[in-house]
Amino acid sequence: MQTLNKIVDTIDLALDRFNGRVPDIQNKMFREITVLLKELDTKSDKIVQSVENVRRLSKIQKALNNIFETPEYLNSVKEFASAFGELQTLNNQYFNEIDSKFKSSEFLAELKNQSVIDAVESLTGSGVNANITSGIKEKIFDAIKSGSSYNNLLDSIRSEVVSNKESLGKLERYTRQITTDSLNQFNAAYQENVTADLGLDWFMYNGSLMDTSRDFCKACVKKKYIHRSEFTKIVKGDFKEFKDIDGKISQRTKLPYGMIDGTDSTNFMVRRGGYSCNHKLIPVAKEVVPKEIRQAYE
Repeated sequence: MQTLNKIVDTIDLALDRFNGRVPDIQNKMFREITVLLKELDTKSDKIVQSVENVRRLSKIQKALNNIFETPEYLNSVKEFASAFGELQTLNNQYFNEIDSKFKSSEFLAELKNQSVIDAVESLTGSGVNANITSGIKEKIFDAIKSGSSYNNLLDSIRSEVVSNKESLGKLERYTRQITTDSLNQFNAAYQENVTADLGLDWFMYNGSLMDTSRDFCKACVKKKYIHRSEFTKIVKGDFKEFKDIDGKISQRTKLPYGMIDGTDSTNFMVRRGGYSCNHKLIPVAKEVVPKEIRQAYE
């Protein structure tokens, strides 16, 4: 179980390190925007509908993009990406402990490489441009086109960019989902491929719970040990622990609230509780499972 704990700790540490730096980046973004907005031509509190103001949008866009091209930010992304390699090594070690005949494969190596590429692309360049900076630029453009209040625009951008007690800033929400999903889904996909080869049928639903945790995850953590044959019922919320807490089913997806539409027994191991779920469905040797639980499936 020591290696298993290292896998969980590696994921948590990588997420904490990267996302812990994001609030400072958001604050820097807002400071940059504030300085640039002061260059807009205004009349009283109204933004002037002028060619000069429209042309200033390019400068604003460039300044925002530059924030994500600094050595500090790119090094943070690089450090986060290194966690994929650490997880690959730890998973290989973990499965060797379960079955000494296990050997990694070219597919698993390529799975890691592509997962790194996807994560880096989402956190840099076109990824942050499409999901973060272009939206801010569009908001400013709309204010120029309509001659909106300068102070209202500033307040609107502040509430969108900067985190507060009520909500996270747009960048922080985005990076938390990208980092959490990319690392956990890679880890789960890696383990899923190996479990199929090794014929492992027992899994442990692992992870800490918070006030914001989904009912589904609370129920699975309480259940803890899940047999592969249960997956079909688990994803439908058809199990005792979920019913005991009166877990709700979405009328739209027909799945427990929070789960990704289309989740079923074939992809449950990767998708788990849904977007931004930091819980792990970890394959374990049957000897780890308490005998009284195991006997019902033997």
